[in-house]
Amino acid sequence: MLRKLGKDEEARLASLDALEALGGLNDDAFHNVLDMTCMLLDLPGCLIYLFGVQRIWIKAKKNIELEVIHYDSPLFNFVRYSDGPLVCEDVLQDPRFAADPMATGKTPIRQFIAIPLRTAEGYVIGAVCVINGEPGRFPEFKTDQLNNMATIVTELIEAQSEIGLVDAVTHFPNRQRLMGDLKQLLPEQGEFVLILIDTLDIKYVYEIARSFGMAEVESVFHDIGHFLKTTFMNEQMIYAISLGRFALILQAEKLNRYIGHMENFADRMQREVRSIVPLKLDFYAGYVWFSPPCTHPPELLRMATSALHDAIDGRGTIAAYNESKDATRKFNLNMLNDLAESLNQQSGLYLVFQPKVILATRKIIGAEALLRWQHPTLGEIQPDAFIPMAESTSLIKLLTEFVIAHSVIEAQRLRQLGITIPISINISANNFAEQGFADKLDNLVRAGGLQPQDIEIECLETQRILESCEALACVKALRQRGYAIALDDFGTGYSNLNYLRNIPADLIKIDRSLIENLRTDHDSRVIVQSLIKMLHDLNYVVLAEGVEDRETLNYLEQYQCDVIQGYFYSPPMKLERLIALIDAEQDGMLASCPDED
Repeated sequence: MLRKLGKDEEARLASLDALEALGGLNDDAFHNVLDMTCMLLDLPGCLIYLFGVQRIWIKAKKNIELEVIHYDSPLFNFVRYSDGPLVCEDVLQDPRFAADPMATGKTPIRQFIAIPLRTAEGYVIGAVCVINGEPGRFPEFKTDQLNNMATIVTELIEAQSEIGLVDAVTHFPNRQRLMGDLKQLLPEQGEFVLILIDTLDIKYVYEIARSFGMAEVESVFHDIGHFLKTTFMNEQMIYAISLGRFALILQAEKLNRYIGHMENFADRMQREVRSIVPLKLDFYAGYVWFSPPCTHPPELLRMATSALHDAIDGRGTIAAYNESKDATRKFNLNMLNDLAESLNQQSGLYLVFQPKVILATRKIIGAEALLRWQHPTLGEIQPDAFIPMAESTSLIKLLTEFVIAHSVIEAQRLRQLGITIPISINISANNFAEQGFADKLDNLVRAGGLQPQDIEIECLETQRILESCEALACVKALRQRGYAIALDDFGTGYSNLNYLRNIPADLIKIDRSLIENLRTDHDSRVIVQSLIKMLHDLNYVVLAEGVEDRETLNYLEQYQCDVIQGYFYSPPMKLERLIALIDAEQDGMLASCPDED
């Protein structure tokens, strides 16, 4: 790294700071050199020190009590500015150093010999130093041998710095360097903020790489980095911590001024950063306040990352770290871990079933299988608290497999009792897109002694199914094998007639958000009545979900809806309760929907 930093003195010195702050990889090697030096030259003690941006580091020492080097010490800085060695046999007799606090302090230095550590380009980065509390001669042959040792130390430092503290694409200091620099900050320097910046959607980045190669991607990020450095924070060090993500450490009092700059960055970057393909350059930033010393930089970076994603999720330019939101995310991730454990242990997860009722006869014609979770410590967790989280992970596939397997088992129980209603299973676009999903589901059903008519498939995320050739082909394959297909949540979101033209379906479920407004909203009544008529004209069975009261039921009767589902008839229930409800119905005990009470 040092060889690559050229004449940028500040960056070169800061790289030494980072190297030292990282804990000094291979420090044993430096101590071994000092042991050898003292033995060969018969020295009482020696040390290696390095010049940093704001301090002089003691890299290693042998038989030396010195703990801190004054940054402005003329004695220790001599090799830095004279570009040559210093042999001072009696410091107090040399007018250049007699007043140096290092010569007159608690542990006064009388004899001082420093051989500069010089890189291949000739830059002095520190020294190998012999110090003594008593004055004395230092022969020329020892100076020559000490110079040889300095060469070895320089090679060690340069080799050590090659571990990679510079980003290969932007040539900015990287994440590891950031971790080191955060550790260097001192309490007397005041408060700081760590800012993370994101500029380009990573999914689009991969599309560019797919079409034009990584060289074009690297060119874009190099230009973005150059833009950030030259037009926004030229006096600040920019870190490239991951693909397209940058960071900087800023003194807290400067934050408000920089926030003002950030507000118009996206437009400026759009004009100034060029590519062979059109770019949509967004600018998002998240920051966290902190006071040195920073004892755990990775946690600080995590907090800044949390703030950055708050900005991205909220489509805002910049967001501060929010402890409450962060705690919620941590809680949700812990919930996902617990959910995975419940799946692994096959404990806590179970199915309930909500009846589907023919409106004209009030007879149960099916039941939807719904997943429930009894958390070991938190109790009953509602589905809308864990299923949306699972949908963004691989857990959703495992949950679907759980629902399918247990639905088959419960459907077997119904058949053994002579109950022939189908069980409906919710399947997401991700599941449909799995390779071989249709075969897997069909094999599970048939292995349980069931037929396709015993299981109904409810399609979730219908728009995403249309966008996936694999998912759409899977739905069609299941329909061809005899499985009834229902489209869920019709009438809201992205749903449109394109669904009906392209996805084979037998039943359409009108979304509860429309149904629950029938009592109070005239527009919802017009929409629902029109939807039911249109769907009937297209020969679909229509189900209204979310029926909660008799007035809503009356409207649906007027509109000749086919099937209803909701708490007015029955909440979701365990299979035993469903069986009892069906038995009571067959015995003539349930001739109509219950009253609202």
